Amino acid sequence: MSQATSELVALKNPTSSLWVAASLILLLLFGGKDFQLQTWQLPILQLCTVCLVYHAFALCRTRAYRNRLETKILWGPCLFLLLILFQLIPFPISWVTAVQPRVLGEVRAYGDPSGWAPFSTDSLQTLHFLLYAVMGVALYIVFRIDIRTASIVAMKCLLCAAFLSLAIAAVQVSTGGRVFDFWNSPHVSYGPGIFANRNHQALFLGMTIAAIWWIAGRTSRSHRWPAITSTLLLLIGVISTGSRAGMILSLLLTVGGILLFDEKVRSSSLRFKAAWAIGASTMLLFLAFVNLRVAESLLRFNAVEDDLRWTFWRGTWKAAKAFFPSGSGYGTFVDAYGLYETIDDLSLTYANRAHSEYLEYLLEGGLPFAIALAVALTLLLLRFKRLLQKRDKLSSTNLQSLGGLWTVAVLLHSIVDYPARTPAVLTLFALGLAQFFTDDDAVAVMGKRHDQKI
Repeated sequence: MSQATSELVALKNPTSSLWVAASLILLLLFGGKDFQLQTWQLPILQLCTVCLVYHAFALCRTRAYRNRLETKILWGPCLFLLLILFQLIPFPISWVTAVQPRVLGEVRAYGDPSGWAPFSTDSLQTLHFLLYAVMGVALYIVFRIDIRTASIVAMKCLLCAAFLSLAIAAVQVSTGGRVFDFWNSPHVSYGPGIFANRNHQALFLGMTIAAIWWIAGRTSRSHRWPAITSTLLLLIGVISTGSRAGMILSLLLTVGGILLFDEKVRSSSLRFKAAWAIGASTMLLFLAFVNLRVAESLLRFNAVEDDLRWTFWRGTWKAAKAFFPSGSGYGTFVDAYGLYETIDDLSLTYANRAHSEYLEYLLEGGLPFAIALAVALTLLLLRFKRLLQKRDKLSSTNLQSLGGLWTVAVLLHSIVDYPARTPAVLTLFALGLAQFFTDDDAVAVMGKRHDQKI
């Protein structure tokens, strides 16, 4: 068998796609809870990631994929891991107290000025976070290397997981949360589906809607009505969760998916687009009048000022200033926040998260995180600029546009929640980033012939 023939067999091997599909399905179904609260599920997810990594590097042995494993794919994620690893390296206590003279000095000095200590206030929690970050970085690298197969297989897995989660949510809502309470979640009566948090279920369904319109846009026009029907069903699931951020982001993902991937809507007049918007708004108002759950979900927008997030953000900001510039250590939010939670802020609700990724990372990562965030946002903006310039000239940028929609949705949701700390959402976030930063040449190989297999 020639070298070219062996490579072709490797690329079309159904067993390879089966491994990828099985790993992605397990990541989506078992990754519905915050990783820090997981017990037996996390090793399963890490094993799935190892299988995907093995698949990716097995592909790199073939000449067709070898050029994908470039330095630019690796340096960004590896720098992120080094940022976390730095907090685990022991330094002389005199150096540590020089950076944290008041707070960290009291926590770490131990009365022995000749000792050594890391910048993290809890090395075990930071190590736990590092292992989780390795999983996310590995997924990103896998998807970048094998973007064609990963995208096609992931869309199939996503649709199966999303509609399964929607069906489970319907049972949860109809039984008042007495059935299918997989995670012992306080949100179970709101229909979180396969997730423990209703906000993550809403975001997950919204990202699925964008994917549905991407699939419909790459196939025949007869798929438009199934896409519309699926969108309505998923939006009902989003509204039933009562997640305010989820409803807003799902609406943006729906509009973005239709405008970006439906050629008829893109080329239509402003009057046609306005008719779409009026029709969707009318249907939403009708549902609000005839369905009590929908009305309750919409009324939650009137209670924004009573949300406990304001209390969590206030306490997190105080702790972030105290632990600045080194940070308390990734994964140490609970202990660090507890040091600066005032009596007035105490409540029966347990603050396991800041409910703002950026504030929580600022507390845990300090100045290095702030610098890394500024660099990352700059790269994202530059990439968006390049994509907008090329979109009219290159039809294959649809895949990059889908990745951009997913990336923006997760980043916006991170302002008021912690979606990327849930493995299932992290998997889609890694795939979205990989699609968004995929080179034009790599995207171009995804022709119509491959897309219609979805």
